[in-house]
Amino acid sequence: MNQKTALVSLILLLLAFSILSCENRKEPASKPSDQELREDLLKHNRNLVLTEDERILAFIKRRGWEMSQSGTGLYYQIIGEEGVKAQKGDRVFVSYKIQLLNGDLAYESNEGEFEQFVVAQDAVESGLHEGIQLMSVGQKAKFIVPPHLGHGLTGDQNKIPSNASLVVFLKLEGIK
Repeated sequence: MNQKTALVSLILLLLAFSILSCENRKEPASKPSDQELREDLLKHNRNLVLTEDERILAFIKRRGWEMSQSGTGLYYQIIGEEGVKAQKGDRVFVSYKIQLLNGDLAYESNEGEFEQFVVAQDAVESGLHEGIQLMSVGQKAKFIVPPHLGHGLTGDQNKIPSNASLVVFLKLEGIK
């Protein structure tokens, strides 16, 4: 019986060892490098920009507008006689209406009142800083400001949602 007990114990020990050694041990997931993370984020951002650009082009086509596009992605159409253009550091006076691509009104200047800002300095969408420098006093413009030139991922926490393109109707009333 001693031999039998020893044999059974040995078999049980080998069986237990083989069961434990067959356990699936998962390797810890490797953490992506900072470079890989940056590349993934850039790729994702490029895709977002391309998708939004397609939406903007479809919007322009539906309305039959003829617009130019700047190197940064700002779409614009300027109407009126050319003169001295607004420049960085100028204080400009504008009347405006800002809508979302779906037509919802976000903001509008009051009739007969002008908003003012300093070009390339004040807290205004970078797309408007860029666009106003294409304009002369008295000209009207249509701008389509993509999210990366507008309020981006966060929106304005009020009437402009996250990742919204803006349709801006603007008149440059004066430069000081």
